[in-house]
Amino acid sequence: MAYAAVVSLLQILEQIRLSDQSPIPYPKSQIESLYSKICFFQDILEENFPAQSSDQSAVNDLEAQIRDAIHKAEDIIESHMSKFLPSQNGSASCEIFSRDLEKLLQELDSLAANTTDYLFRISRWTPIASSRSAPSLGRKFVGLKDDFLQLKDQLIGESSRIKVVAVVGMAGIDNYVYDDANDGQLTEMIYKNLKGRRYLIVLDDLCDIRAWDDLKRLFPDDGNGSRVMLTTRLRNVALYAAGSTRNIHYIRFLNKDESWELLRDIVFAGKSCSYELEKIGKEIAENCQGLPLTIVLIGDILSRAVKTVEYWRKVADSQTSFATDGDDIGLSSVMQFLNDEHLPQHLKACFQYMGAFPLSYEIPVSKLIKLWVSEGFLKPKRSKTLEKVAEECLEELVDRSLVLVHNSRSTSGIKTCSIHSAVWHLCVSAAEKDKFFLAINRYRNGNPPQSNGRRRLCIRKNILFAIKDVYNSMVSASTARSLLCIGPEHSHPLRVCLGFTFLRVLDVLTIRFYKFPDGVLELVLLRYLALTCKAGDLPATLSKLCNLQFLIVRRHMSIKSSRDSSYLPFEIWNMKQLRHIQFMGGDLPDPCGAFLPNLLSLSNVSGHSCSKQVFEATPNLMKLGVCIELTEDTAAAAPLCLLDYLTLLNQLESFKCVM
Repeated sequence: MAYAAVVSLLQILEQIRLSDQSPIPYPKSQIESLYSKICFFQDILEENFPAQSSDQSAVNDLEAQIRDAIHKAEDIIESHMSKFLPSQNGSASCEIFSRDLEKLLQELDSLAANTTDYLFRISRWTPIASSRSAPSLGRKFVGLKDDFLQLKDQLIGESSRIKVVAVVGMAGIDNYVYDDANDGQLTEMIYKNLKGRRYLIVLDDLCDIRAWDDLKRLFPDDGNGSRVMLTTRLRNVALYAAGSTRNIHYIRFLNKDESWELLRDIVFAGKSCSYELEKIGKEIAENCQGLPLTIVLIGDILSRAVKTVEYWRKVADSQTSFATDGDDIGLSSVMQFLNDEHLPQHLKACFQYMGAFPLSYEIPVSKLIKLWVSEGFLKPKRSKTLEKVAEECLEELVDRSLVLVHNSRSTSGIKTCSIHSAVWHLCVSAAEKDKFFLAINRYRNGNPPQSNGRRRLCIRKNILFAIKDVYNSMVSASTARSLLCIGPEHSHPLRVCLGFTFLRVLDVLTIRFYKFPDGVLELVLLRYLALTCKAGDLPATLSKLCNLQFLIVRRHMSIKSSRDSSYLPFEIWNMKQLRHIQFMGGDLPDPCGAFLPNLLSLSNVSGHSCSKQVFEATPNLMKLGVCIELTEDTAAAAPLCLLDYLTLLNQLESFKCVM
């Protein structure tokens, strides 16, 4: 995940370079030199990776070296920042910081030379197409009969002109692009052989528009009803090749009955199946979530193994955790067909991040966007907010059939999304290999999880904080940038590990705090804070978190009272980096002339926050959500008064009011 690390560091360096009045002293010449070198690595990664080589492990090792070097640079920079931010005393560290930078610059020079040399040596090599192929079924057609009939109608229609029909779905086999389509002799031979004939050409897993531009020249249009059918996982390729949405067919997943029918046909080949095996077999088939590839691979393994209830139960139970210990049921086979090696660099971190959420978890897109922005791995684009860049990345993943849309809104895009179980296992496996995040699900045999330098910790079972060994192991993750607690909600307080100097993202919304945790105030690099605590408990010292961009505070309904004081502290107006505030029924105090120029979203606040003074102090607000509590003392027209000043918000795109 070198590219994500590079983009993250560049954003930090650009902030330093553009801040003329920073209270933190920096050696300007060294910062400029470092910025130049990191830009070099960004260009290298964008233009040359993923690199094709006969020794792919060497390429992966090189990318890992770049990632680790960038992480080291980021640690040096942010360590210096944390010592000079409010309440810190770092006056004695400038000389040490300068020496560390000088040593780092020398190491980056050496790495840049090695990288350039290696890429030059492999630049003349022709990429070798993958020798992997999908397993051959050799069996009857199972399921999707309606899809088959629709495709048949499109292929044998009355049109005499050549017609391209595109079939879009999740990955089935590895990408392969024929790089010799410009060979004049071969092109002429294929064209002449097809000329004057009525033909049907099938192209499997087309993954590039340029490849289609090369290939389509091979197919003469003699007005005799010839057809080209292609499969692809990319919607933009399908639309480009087919020319019309009417010629695109989207393949659905198999339903439960079809999944079991396919699995049964593979394993038993028409022979009888006992009731006990059928019961477990249906569970195995359902766990494949309708993806034929997964069913076929697991079915092939079951067909060769001993057909006992004990073994099948082991397979069924292993399917929920085979990302870590289930290679015996074919995870490696699934991974070789569903890989992320061909993803553009700017999408890899976004894709792997999906695996941080639990299996089959329906992810709120609004939350996902905020987390991506806070993590720092999105490359800024001129004239676009980072939130818009994040939305475009998500749309690209959807177009590549990697992300599934659950709920969408006609005016504001996707509301919730998820990923298929096979893709989820891929995300977790890739993140493990790239040291992108560590997901902690359980405590095994007295061995606490080891962070091994991972930048993100994902706690899927919050109760693990109560285990001393696990807690101590997390404390040792000194370079962690994110702590995500996305397990089941806990109504009782837990001792949460907050001793991470470099933490940017802290999502502990599912853990209950009876008072605001003081340890949070020491996390001066924090960009994203989501927690549940008592109403009106936010301290004035919250403004120490001068890098905070997203503040999300939820109150427990069992604690909440209409008489509670729920004003945000006045010092909130000093937090100029804030982009989003969400506080259930909270009130923004009068700004008294202060303003928040970067605030784009204000959610779940009370009607008292909709004053003229507040709106004038938030001129760039794009989304506003208001909660109004009606009481016996509330005048009938009072709630409508908040509409009086909405015209002050010239950038407003979305307004929601809940009573």
